[in-house]
Amino acid sequence: AATAARGFSLSRWIEENLHKLPMSVSSERFKAGEDPVRYVMERIGDAYPTVTTVYREKLTDEALTQLCFFGLGAHRLYRARTLSSPTEVVDSGDFVVRTNFLADLPVREGLDSYGGDAYFDETTWRIKKIVRKLPRQQPWESEELTYRPGDPEWEYVKFVFRSSLFSLVTLVDHLFAVHMQVGNACVLASRQYLGPDHPVRRFLAPFQFKTISVNDNARNNLINPQSMGPRNFAFTDKGTDLAWSVASEYTPSGAELRAVFGDDQASYLRLVLDYGAYVEFLKKHGGVDTPYRRQTLQLWNIMKNFVNSFLSQYYPTAEELARDSEVRCFVYTLLHELAFTTTNGLVPDPAENVRDCSAEELWQLTSNLLTRYCYLVTAGHEQVGTVPVYAQDVSFCAFHWPKGESCGTKQTAITSATLMSFTSTPMPLLMAEEGSEGDWTHLFEGPVTINGEPVGEAGAVPPAVKKAWVVFQAELKAMAAECDDFNNKALSADAQFPHCFGMWQTHPSHLETSVSV
Repeated sequence: AATAARGFSLSRWIEENLHKLPMSVSSERFKAGEDPVRYVMERIGDAYPTVTTVYREKLTDEALTQLCFFGLGAHRLYRARTLSSPTEVVDSGDFVVRTNFLADLPVREGLDSYGGDAYFDETTWRIKKIVRKLPRQQPWESEELTYRPGDPEWEYVKFVFRSSLFSLVTLVDHLFAVHMQVGNACVLASRQYLGPDHPVRRFLAPFQFKTISVNDNARNNLINPQSMGPRNFAFTDKGTDLAWSVASEYTPSGAELRAVFGDDQASYLRLVLDYGAYVEFLKKHGGVDTPYRRQTLQLWNIMKNFVNSFLSQYYPTAEELARDSEVRCFVYTLLHELAFTTTNGLVPDPAENVRDCSAEELWQLTSNLLTRYCYLVTAGHEQVGTVPVYAQDVSFCAFHWPKGESCGTKQTAITSATLMSFTSTPMPLLMAEEGSEGDWTHLFEGPVTINGEPVGEAGAVPPAVKKAWVVFQAELKAMAAECDDFNNKALSADAQFPHCFGMWQTHPSHLETSVSV
């Protein structure tokens, strides 16, 4: 009791020091005919999260199309020829998903390096080649090898690419971008500058549910050197440090267009924050118009409508929002945190975009920031973090593998599955029936506080806010039905390639309100 009174927690101490345990390596391989999935499930059991994504085949060339157009790589699919200006149009040429920038990061002895850029035909969406960059032996040297279907090493190179993509998305898109960067930044900004009864902080509450404790657990168990995360990846300690240091340069969904816009920071910032504008830009100028992008755009528009309807209840005009000093400080600080955690100006200095912006510009910034955050912690996190189908089978994807072998070891299978189980704490679902246990409109009960003044009736949810939530849920339900129809058609016996793959990462019924770990 005395120890507890002093604030010492034994379980906490153990959690924060687990990374100090020595790393042991077991090289036991799977025997011919031995099923890695069965091996994992017999040992992890019900602790492993439900697998919703369906891969009827995992190792075929066709499965690569599913992976990159409909699955884990769908948010990293671009045209191979890059844009040089915001007015240029690239509407032809191969599609590509790139991971070669991982190739130079050092890995532990006996393991193969990451890397591989997969190119797909612009018409058929079939895989054409994988260009694999080899680790540099000298800073001035750079060597790439091209592999095509039928080449002797083709199956191995496909495995290397799948595993590299899995590792890239987990480290950069999931751990760094969703959790440590955007998740942290929004919580910090809202806690620092939005009072507990401010309507915007109330609005964010379900989308920030347990984010602080989740990210604290991630720091202890996934980020710290020698913790569960680094032990899963192939990197040496130096390689892990280098990966973290360049992570912000390789986050997708807008940052890759920084050089395209040059000095036009305002237009670039809009694309980074307004996912809808980003998808439309990719379609018009970048030649990317896939089912994944269409579904994510539909979900974005549903969320933005909800955000704008909510804001309009408390700020009928943009000028009234601009007079709220807490909102202005929140927006400024959130952008500052994002700029501080990126390199090479990937997020412009907020001083030029918030301090002197007009009321209408501030409204758009606020609306886009809130929608971007809500989208990222729901569908964005589902895309990059809910990946049990990939972590379950080290013959499909492995965080690390012996050089030259198309399968991870038994130890890798267990550590990957353990990591997946650990990072799948269930969170409240985004979809809920009015009046049910999942209905979170009680968070909007009055009074709220704007500029120090109480607004709204005590204990009552404003009718317009309730209506906004009900409409939001109805639109999610309608989209869920459309997603079901899409998947049913894709999985039907008469579905033709490449439209024979379902998508579950944008299905509203599967989305949770906040990040989990």
